[in-house]
Amino acid sequence: MENESYVRGSSKTRVMKTEVFTSDLKDCLKRMNLIAVKNSSNPIDSKIRGHVDGNGSTSFLVYNYNDKTEVYKEKIKSGGQTQWVFVVDCSKLSKIIQKAKSNTIILEKLVSGYLSIIAGNLKTKIPTIDESLFSENKYTIPEPSFIINFKEWKEIVERCKSSIGDNESRKSLMGLNITHAGNDKVVFTGADAYRIAEQKKTVNVINLTGFNGILSGTTLKKTVKLFDDDDITFSFDKDLEKLTMSSDDRVLTVDLIAAEYPNLSSLLCESGQPVYIESPELYDAMDMVQTIVSEGGKNMTGKITMIDNSFKIEVQKTEFSDGSVEIPMEGINENVIGINIHFFSDLAALFKKTERISINIFSDQSPILIQSEEFEGFKAVLMPVRINW
Repeated sequence: MENESYVRGSSKTRVMKTEVFTSDLKDCLKRMNLIAVKNSSNPIDSKIRGHVDGNGSTSFLVYNYNDKTEVYKEKIKSGGQTQWVFVVDCSKLSKIIQKAKSNTIILEKLVSGYLSIIAGNLKTKIPTIDESLFSENKYTIPEPSFIINFKEWKEIVERCKSSIGDNESRKSLMGLNITHAGNDKVVFTGADAYRIAEQKKTVNVINLTGFNGILSGTTLKKTVKLFDDDDITFSFDKDLEKLTMSSDDRVLTVDLIAAEYPNLSSLLCESGQPVYIESPELYDAMDMVQTIVSEGGKNMTGKITMIDNSFKIEVQKTEFSDGSVEIPMEGINENVIGINIHFFSDLAALFKKTERISINIFSDQSPILIQSEEFEGFKAVLMPVRINW
């Protein structure tokens, strides 16, 4: 790493130069591009701010004001003994850096208004912009609310993301609700008009005064790419308007959805007699059903008939096709209920790697509750579909 003073001409000059590991910068910029908005009317949405601290690291910062505000900051190791700042187009810098083959890259801010980039035999420069247009957000991170391991967070996202609406009339259903449920319990809930996914987790809760906020589904999906391996600290501000997620060298601050999450407890309760099905068998059955209705789109309806230890999935006869698949079940529950084939297949895929699931249906008009002992604290609900066949 470069870590020396430089002399130009006959007198010492403040040289704005640093050296970084190519792999570190490449990975950092991939994450930055998840936040940076291309072709935005806001002049800073597509830009990246680099701050060389002269003490062994460089911090990169991007904003996204396109929808809900997202601010992402990441620190990587770097050389140089001088503090300096540069602002450049994020996409342009990324495209150049991704082509670099050398182990390290030298960045230097030139008096001509350019950022020089040297990576082995690659030498180029890109224009910088006025730093005053992109000052660092001085937002103070609140006291931590709770801490969760990244692996657990990733599991929560994977289980809940498909139940979050993309274009709901109710804003509250376009994000993941995160709420303190007392002591060391946190509940994560995703829902739309047809599905609910709820995950209860025991985590390291620090702020026992309580918190409740809705993280947008768009940002939610980015978080599993922005963070990895480390513990993640969640910090809600006192007004429950912003959430900060942070690890050792990464910080994401976002606006929460300004809405009150609906009370879904009545739809998540267990009523009726559960039946038990081997998860791989259900997945294979729904894979066959999906093949039958492959041309029918996401609104194809089906019918579940449970009787005499048999779980039968039928597809309505249409211009596309019809058919049925039957698999064994344990338990006594005689019921017939309509389902959305696409949504039920999603749930079968979600539980695929478990050994078996329980399916709880009280009547043809009640929600379908699906659980597995291997997914501790998790409930999935699918609303029934009216059928006339």
